[in-house]
Amino acid sequence: RMRVDETNAKDGLKVVRGKDWEWGDQDGGAGTVGTVVKEGGSKGWVVVRWPSGDQNSYRIGDGGNYDLEISESSGDIAPVSASSSVNEGQRVDSSNARKGLKVVRGKDWKWQDQDGGAGNIGIVMEGLDSDNWVLVEWPSGSKNKYRAGADGKYDLEVKCQWVNKANARIGLKVRRGKDWKWQDQDGGAGTIGTVISELDSDGLVSVRWPSGKIVKCRVGGDDQFDLEIVDEELSGVRPLQKGDLVQLSLDFTAHGDAAEGPLSVGDVGQIISHDESDKTYLVRASDRTWWYREAALVRAKDKITPVDIEAARRTGYRITSEGNDKVKFTSPNGPVLLVSE
Repeated sequence: RMRVDETNAKDGLKVVRGKDWEWGDQDGGAGTVGTVVKEGGSKGWVVVRWPSGDQNSYRIGDGGNYDLEISESSGDIAPVSASSSVNEGQRVDSSNARKGLKVVRGKDWKWQDQDGGAGNIGIVMEGLDSDNWVLVEWPSGSKNKYRAGADGKYDLEVKCQWVNKANARIGLKVRRGKDWKWQDQDGGAGTIGTVISELDSDGLVSVRWPSGKIVKCRVGGDDQFDLEIVDEELSGVRPLQKGDLVQLSLDFTAHGDAAEGPLSVGDVGQIISHDESDKTYLVRASDRTWWYREAALVRAKDKITPVDIEAARRTGYRITSEGNDKVKFTSPNGPVLLVSE
């Protein structure tokens, strides 16, 4: 593979970990494909966004080290894109093996009931290794490696869970699916977004991506499926639940009567009850309680990431530095939030 250096690093370049990688599983595991999102930063470094939404800086020459390689130049790990989408029944091989992929036993399976029995769905825990094997965890909790091209054998097939009218719900974590046709409005192949609306009259759902951009997507209308469900545990996210500390989301004013509740921008409340039927949460703050829609809340945190800042800008917030590692967010209608950078 060709290493990424200052001569070829550019926005949108698809990359995987390279020979000098020393950053653990920041990328989500060996073989995971990321996207260069900022070139020309510190000399010898570049910023990469991974499918989890995390962004970090990596060396492209600094100190003679090269953390990244160009994925497109390799037959081992091909970038997942709308033109090379993962389809139901497709064998698991070097073109699609990635962390989080759902799989079932395939044509060359010879491992008895390690999977718990035919039809059980497993999850790829690590990308393809150098010998063309992948590690899979099954519902029983057992983990084993299987062939994804080793010795010309393919033990696994892809099992996709497309977002449809029956399973679409607010808060669902998703990425582009088999019929995606919206270029990189999601931020690039593999980026994880969140469903923030119920089905509308046209049979579409709205998805908010890490950039803050909101895109309406098809969930079965005309037999088109734009979205695939992401395993919540592997994506590093989970639904809000009782006991969680929460704050208002950046676009809370678009979700019901959230602006009338006890939470102001920057305040922290606690979920004390949850109505599963309509995806609302009872939050206590300032000795008051209020029912909030799921999309109006985010889990409370005290650190701001580049993704948060970009989302705030897109939502109309003004961001200014206050010194002492503080960032001031001023919303379009006035409220201010100070957060550690």
